[in-house]
Order: sequence, then C-alpha cells, then structure tokens
Amino acid sequence: MLDRRVVKVGVKPLMIYRVGTDPDVQGLDLRPLAPTSGQQGLRFLNQLSHPAGALVSINGGFFNRVRQLPLGAVKRNGSWLSGPILNRGAVGWSNDNRLQFGRLRLYQELTVEGGRKWGLGYLNSGYVQRGFSRYDRAWGPVYRALSGHEQALTVIDGRVSSVYDHAALSRGVPIPREGDLVVARAGAPLPAQLGQQVTIRTTSSDPLGNQPNVLGGGPLLLKDGRVVLNGRQEGFSAGFLNQGAPRTVIAQDQSRLWLLTLKGAGGSDPTLLESSLALRQLGISDALNLDGGSSTSLLVANRLVMTGRGIAPRVQNAVGLVSK
Repeated sequence: MLDRRVVKVGVKPLMIYRVGTDPDVQGLDLRPLAPTSGQQGLRFLNQLSHPAGALVSINGGFFNRVRQLPLGAVKRNGSWLSGPILNRGAVGWSNDNRLQFGRLRLYQELTVEGGRKWGLGYLNSGYVQRGFSRYDRAWGPVYRALSGHEQALTVIDGRVSSVYDHAALSRGVPIPREGDLVVARAGAPLPAQLGQQVTIRTTSSDPLGNQPNVLGGGPLLLKDGRVVLNGRQEGFSAGFLNQGAPRTVIAQDQSRLWLLTLKGAGGSDPTLLESSLALRQLGISDALNLDGGSSTSLLVANRLVMTGRGIAPRVQNAVGLVSK
C-alpha cells in the first residue's frame, strides 16, 4: 500500500512517500478529518484519524498556530467548517471520490430589506480582515472576538434577532443552531439593524466548491498534467514560493487518487516547483500542495511513517482514507 521511492529533479534527489488507491476497487472513501465540536484547537494526526477510522491520512490545510484556527477551506458533508481564502488552491469531491482541482473563492452577499447589499468576506474563518465575516454553528457553539474592534448581529429565520458590541464579543456570544452570526471588524458598520429582514446568498467561484467535501491549501501545482504553479495569484509571498521544505500533497492520475509527502533525500528539501516536476515524473495529472514544513506527516495503519521535521506535529485538520 505504501510506496517509497527517490525521484531526481535535475541533480536533486527527493524522497517521496505515497499511498494510492482506486476507491471504487478498494472500497475506500476519502474524507476530511477535522474537529467535530468546534474549530479551535490542534491535534496530533492520529487524534484526527483514529475516531474516523482512517487507514491512511496526511495533514491538511493551513492554520494559525497562535489562535489554533483554520486558514482555508474545509468542507465536510456539505458543511463549511472553514471557508476558502485568497483564491487559493483547493480540491473537492463527492461520494464517488473523483477529485476536482482548482482555485476557490466563496462569494457571500447579505441583502437588507430595501435592497442594500453587503459583501461578506469570509465564512467560519480564522483569517481576520477588515469588513464582514459570517459564522455558523459549524464554527462551534460560541464565538469570541478575534480582533480589537468588532461588533456583530445574529440572523435567525431571515431577521436580525440580536446585536452585540465588542465587550460582549470578547466574553463570547452564542452562535444560533439554525442561523448566522455576522461580525463587522475594524470600524465596519453593522450591515443591518435589529428586527430588519435580511437574506444571505452564497456562491462558489469554481464548481468544486459545490462538492460536499472540500479541502483547501495552495498553491495548486498541477492541472491536467500541466504545471500551473502561481503563488502570487493565490496570495503567497515570494519567500514562501522559493523556499525548500518538506511537502504534503493530495493528487490524482488517470486511475488513482494519491496522498503524498516529499522531502530531500540526503540533501535540501524541495521547492514548490521541484515538487511539481517530481510529481509530473510519476504521471500525476492534478496536484494540490497542502500545509508543509513542520506540519508534514503521513500516517499509515496508525504508524507515523514520515514527518517534516522528525517529530510528530499537531495540526488543525487532515484528510484520510476510510473503509466504506
């Protein structure tokens, strides 16, 4: 099940660990692995894999180590645990486990009675920016302020049912089971007033966002057999793009989906471009970079067979293969 091999990119040898499966033949489902009671907190990979019964798993998308919150797309069974950010690479799939790769934004629009429209930048996200963000119960039962100047309103059954100032948000306010909390940051005004009727509409920039399961990372490495690496388009810094580091990748070829990790074989670790070229040598057609560096980890049959920095890391989310 586990394939371990060395691939050379130029003169640089890279060690690749990979597990591939044809889910229809082998009776496996690909599933996002994430906390079930709220998004805050980090866990070892086996703490995410074991409750789900995952036979194989790799670490997932990016997260904030200080706040211990996700920074990118995690959608499980139709519920956005964390929304996409910055048009970054993502992969989506349904029960047939056929993977769709692309770059993803989520467009959210709040319309107030009378017709005024407001854009809601992010959904269930630890990515804090000026403007508006929306949180629902997938975030957890309580929201606490993530920045210094926030106010919020609750929408239940299409009507603003409550408003909160920063003091209340600092203490923590409940997120309704069937409704939304809309947070305004950095001086942004509340988009509606108590008692007003509102509607919230959400659309995805790419059809992959409509799949019941989505995992975000970035940058997107390969699409249809071509190197499509464009870190600037996905909001990554030049330093991130050029550095060598252990890598975690989800990918597919014509017959299998793959969970992979890469690192230097006795030398320096791969850049994102070197990772793309190595994967293409293996016949991979589509590939997405996930969180790497010290987060890189591959778990097979509850045994950690590869880590980025030699120790077991704690991560916010993961993806794994589970028996149907």
